[in-house]
Amino acid sequence: MQIKLKVERLKPQRPKPTESLLVFIDLNSSYGIVVAYVATNGLKTKLLEVNHFYPPNQGRRKDAAKKRQRAITHGHRGVNDALLRLTLRFDSRGWLKRVANEIIKKAFKYAAGRPVTIRLDMPPSGLLRHSPLQRTMTSFGKILQNICNWHGLHLEVRPLPSSKCPHCGSRLKEVYRTRRVRVMHCNQCGFMENRELVPLHWWVRKLGLPPLPVPIRALPSPPNATA
Repeated sequence: MQIKLKVERLKPQRPKPTESLLVFIDLNSSYGIVVAYVATNGLKTKLLEVNHFYPPNQGRRKDAAKKRQRAITHGHRGVNDALLRLTLRFDSRGWLKRVANEIIKKAFKYAAGRPVTIRLDMPPSGLLRHSPLQRTMTSFGKILQNICNWHGLHLEVRPLPSSKCPHCGSRLKEVYRTRRVRVMHCNQCGFMENRELVPLHWWVRKLGLPPLPVPIRALPSPPNATA
């Protein structure tokens, strides 16, 4: 006879925003994972750091796979078959675990003993349907939830607007994009920000905190800008 004990931790209550470190995570299929660490004293809201995480060597991996596939098409099989399988093999779950653990580790460093509140912004399940990265995105949410449960951290998983102005509520328009950034602009109030950070402004607003600077970080120049 075996006796199994199951221990369930109580879901932690959300700490007061003014007494905790705020961690915002934006999960996007094309632009990777964006993480912002924010602190506030109720009078001023300050961005501590922004990190971007991209799946390693995605571009080179795809280029190498195409090269191996062309060789196989021309009859050069054998070693190219094996190399193609290795090239296409990517341990996304292992990478996501490393990213999630790195986020939590840095959160504890910045919190310095204070509570931590985490907000994960990811597309609704309906929009993820039939998406090739649906499993990866859903997996990251579960991995992060497990880590937060273990450490007793408060985690919210809800989408926030990225195409609606957090200052006046008007529709944002994409004015240009680079390989890493999509820049959104409001014609009504002049708000301009990296699309991946627009939901962060909304979260700060919903928490009733003083607004962050706009833009939070310097935006890259448009691709066609001249010196």
